[in-house]
Amino acid sequence: MIQLDVRTEKQEEVIKIIFDLIEELRGKYNKEQIIQETKDKGYPATLITELMTRAMGGDLAKHRDMFISTDKKGMLLKLDSLRCIINAYVDEHADKSNIPESLANYAPGRLLLIAMGLATIAAGKGGMDLIKSKYLPEIMQGHSMCYGITEPDAGTNTHKVSTTAVEEGDHYIINGQKIFISEADTATFISLVAKVVSKGGGESIGTFIVDMRTEGVKKTPLDIAAFGDIQYSVFFDNVKVSRECLVGVSGSKGGKQEGISSSVFQALNLERIGVSLICLYMGKVVFSKGVKQAKKKRSSGQPMGSYLNIKHKLAKVSLRLELANLAIKKAAEEFDKKGEPKVVGLYSNIAKLVSSEAAYEAARIALEVYGVEGLNRRDNIGQLMQMVRLPRLGPINNEMVLNFIGENLLGLPKSYR
Repeated sequence: MIQLDVRTEKQEEVIKIIFDLIEELRGKYNKEQIIQETKDKGYPATLITELMTRAMGGDLAKHRDMFISTDKKGMLLKLDSLRCIINAYVDEHADKSNIPESLANYAPGRLLLIAMGLATIAAGKGGMDLIKSKYLPEIMQGHSMCYGITEPDAGTNTHKVSTTAVEEGDHYIINGQKIFISEADTATFISLVAKVVSKGGGESIGTFIVDMRTEGVKKTPLDIAAFGDIQYSVFFDNVKVSRECLVGVSGSKGGKQEGISSSVFQALNLERIGVSLICLYMGKVVFSKGVKQAKKKRSSGQPMGSYLNIKHKLAKVSLRLELANLAIKKAAEEFDKKGEPKVVGLYSNIAKLVSSEAAYEAARIALEVYGVEGLNRRDNIGQLMQMVRLPRLGPINNEMVLNFIGENLLGLPKSYR
């Protein structure tokens, strides 16, 4: 078969080294250890720490520039290289992949939340120096992060954020509430988006890194779960934080801070691309299962894939997944080179939209091919059908993505305030 996602010789070499390393670590860390640490700390910290340490040395050291960024204001990991690795992994291991188990054991959603927190810091005044000196050592010790932007009366409309951080002397006093916060129970830090009220009277939207153990921070579980993870409301009641906790500030005008900090867009763009990569992984795995099933002979003597109705549906899904991969590639490249924020935002939202819809369609058609057999626990098609619906609804629903595209790409007027 034709391979559309062509990789360079150097990329193939790096991918082989990474796969060999993954297999080695799989032998070292048994499944029970990974599950227990994920339950205790929110993600398999020991495994991830060794993986990061090994990635910085050994055979990978000479290829470090391919996947590690040296930009002090950029992300540590290059997203397009991560996309290449995920594609290669799916091509190699799609038949063996158990998505529900992988998501539960390796917690990519939790790792994405940590990455969003680091992206916030990277875009701020401290940049990568602050990450390396303070937060990366904390994460290596198993201290994770969550992200707080959504509010009961504002949703994800950042302009209407009502959580306030009022400047008083050499510190800020934070009051407000965030809702639908994943991993608030296991996170040590929250990357918090708030309205910053300065002593000079200016108001802007900035990002704080707040220790969840600070007095006045309370969390309440919600009767809702995403990928099995409980969501939380997090309350801030006169929470006192130092000035250094404000890591992302907006530009100034007339001596006053105003507008929204670029740290917010950095984190949200990364979130969109990260969700797109998870969708691509799930979509390709479930699609591979569907194609394999379509090649099997039926009682009629003919494989189901020989019928034009099935063949054409599968062909259309394969195109949607390939187009999603290209959209993610473009978004990742723009993010990696620190393109203009609105352009990165546009590509990131496009990637999220097309990948989530493609993954859902892949699961839907795979279930058609399987029929009632798709409900068995071995192939998990029925369960996957439920899982791939979620990214169409959150962390931002696809209707809001279409609003963003209509307003920013087509110049159409806003339909909400």
